[in-house]
Amino acid sequence: MTVPAIRPARAEDAAPLRALVARAWEEYPGLVFRLQDAPELAEPAAYYAAESGGLWVAEEAGCVVGSVAALPQAPAIWEIAKMYVAPAWRGGGLAARLLATGEAYARGQGAQRLVLWSDTRFAPAHRFYEKHHYVRRAPLRALGDSCHSLEFPFLRPLAGETVWELDTPAAASAARRLVGLRVAAGEDRAAAGSEVAAGVRAVATGRGRMFGLWVDGILAAGALFAADAGEAVWRAAGAPLLAARLEAAREGAIALPAAG
Repeated sequence: MTVPAIRPARAEDAAPLRALVARAWEEYPGLVFRLQDAPELAEPAAYYAAESGGLWVAEEAGCVVGSVAALPQAPAIWEIAKMYVAPAWRGGGLAARLLATGEAYARGQGAQRLVLWSDTRFAPAHRFYEKHHYVRRAPLRALGDSCHSLEFPFLRPLAGETVWELDTPAAASAARRLVGLRVAAGEDRAAAGSEVAAGVRAVATGRGRMFGLWVDGILAAGALFAADAGEAVWRAAGAPLLAARLEAAREGAIALPAAG
């Protein structure tokens, strides 16, 4: 199988891109593509250029098989949007390449934080974003469209070392990554999973505080400080100083920022 080329979108990509999005929406009950719900797709290349952003498509044999967009939302905050991959091209790394393309452009434009919005029904996409160091936060937003869509926001810091205190949705969103860090450090997966799940419950019930440490966009360590269960620190294998940095920074941690 050949590797699709990723290139900037052109005016003639409008109809193929709408078809790609419509095909993705059809996979979920209650979702039907109507241009009135996504007017930016009437002339997508022109729209994102006018918004000082970028739009890219993945092309194979003359067919558009994937897309991603990036556009500024506020100083140093950029949104990743229009992440779609045709079913036949999923699971082979194309989505990661597309996401990296949008992220690299945003970073080059000075982005220090990324936000993206994903329909609550797109569970496979949520797992993909979490794998790439995004965490979900509250609240949802209602689009007011004909499909009655609700969307989760996902956030990721990009620059330097960032410590965020994780609320319940973010803690649950980061759980798989935190388990992976502990397993990479040599711990038993079942035991690590059980303890991380207990940590998420502690946050949800107000019995604990959970923190995440990102280093240049990578969720590299996490810690739970629970009132009734002592302290557990999760760290990446081969980076023993990360946990110490997180512990030292926890009093200066910032709350998870708003999506906007």
